[in-house]
Amino acid sequence: MKKFLNYTLPGILLLFLVIFSSCEKEKEKVYPDGRFIGTWVSVSQQDTLIFVSDDILFHPAADRLKHTYIYNYTNDSITMQYKGPYMILVGPSTHSYFMDGNNLEIDFTNGGYGFNREVVSFKRE
Repeated sequence: MKKFLNYTLPGILLLFLVIFSSCEKEKEKVYPDGRFIGTWVSVSQQDTLIFVSDDILFHPAADRLKHTYIYNYTNDSITMQYKGPYMILVGPSTHSYFMDGNNLEIDFTNGGYGFNREVVSFKRE
């Protein structure tokens, strides 16, 4: 019985670990398909987002600096983290978004460094 527990139990645990780690939810998948790349200008306020790649965006601000953010996204949310010239440690923030062609709406109501707590609508230039 002891031999059974020494060899079989770790094997069963390893099998469960492999099965559960391979079960990935659709929402957690990252889609680097270039859907954001381009310049987006807000409709409701003077704000601009410049997505230069599938993981870097610039947010020009009143201080005339291009504040850099790294980002990734799923089909319904975008996660952004400040990496700009102020060199401050800011944790990532995740926001829901809706994109329809050249229209983009991002919900910043849960907060995010450099953005007002509101839903912002953008149009691609």
